[in-house]
Amino acid sequence: MARKPGCERPALTASVAVLVENEMVGPGCYRMLLANRHIARHALPGQFVHVRLPGPSLDPLLRRPFSVCLTEPGDGTFTLLYQAVGKATRALAALPRGAELDVLGPLGRGFDIPKAHVRSRELAAKRGANAGAGASPPTIALVAGGLGVAPLIMLSHALSRSGLGFAFIVGARSREFLVGLDMVPAIPSESGPSRIAQPEAGPGRAGRRLEECAAGRVAGRAVLRVVTEDGSAGEQGLVTHVFSEVLASHNVALAYACGPTEMLREVARIGQAHGVPVQISLEERMACGLGACLGCAVKASQASVEAGRPAYLRVCCDGPVFGSEEVDLDGAT
Repeated sequence: MARKPGCERPALTASVAVLVENEMVGPGCYRMLLANRHIARHALPGQFVHVRLPGPSLDPLLRRPFSVCLTEPGDGTFTLLYQAVGKATRALAALPRGAELDVLGPLGRGFDIPKAHVRSRELAAKRGANAGAGASPPTIALVAGGLGVAPLIMLSHALSRSGLGFAFIVGARSREFLVGLDMVPAIPSESGPSRIAQPEAGPGRAGRRLEECAAGRVAGRAVLRVVTEDGSAGEQGLVTHVFSEVLASHNVALAYACGPTEMLREVARIGQAHGVPVQISLEERMACGLGACLGCAVKASQASVEAGRPAYLRVCCDGPVFGSEEVDLDGAT
């Protein structure tokens, strides 16, 4: 999915977003609902926003990038998922309703959904020749590790609206770290809509927890696979193992992934072994978010450089979504 490098910011703007809800949904994990009509209307799956804390203080000095998890254009709201791990994110977690944040966005290049549709047909034809007459319709795989689920939630809604079949593989260390699944599109079944019901969150609790886990449930052209490393919810294991199983059992035409670098590296390797292109969303610290400071640059792959691309690519505007063949994941941290 090599694209011409450079920043595309036709809808970029700096504006105020009002905090509507700031809810703990897991250990140190929060879901923030913000009101900003511009971002709600213009953000695309895979794009992000750059957030500055309210107030006159310059500590912390830099904005923080967050993937747009979901948008509600009619309500003028959008959702972020984040983990309170440092000074800035802990301050975000303490903000009350009505707080005003300085938000820059939407930023970056998101997932290439039109090509997903085209490649679904093209690769279905190529793979169908080997799969035989009884091959299943083409499917798209989404692979999320931890909070890497955030940009893929919005993507799953876009794929659902487009009528494209998809397998959504979501993994975490344990049950309490599975967050955001209640925002995944409802997957219908013969007995009615399948539930990902979660009990109410209370003070001091881990936030919303899965009451019913949708491991392996198939409905129509959608498959949801929930995986935990300790087996406390869904299947025990790693998302990469399930991804390999899905490629072996489904007519997968294209994959999207977001999560830890080690996971992305393995997803890319598995995809390449099966001839399935993979789009990955990278997470990097950045100062400007506009491609000027080069603080988020990642090394391009040798094949990408030989094809005429720069030796380093900026996550903020050349990405954050790249074809897995475009970046040097072996050199990434």
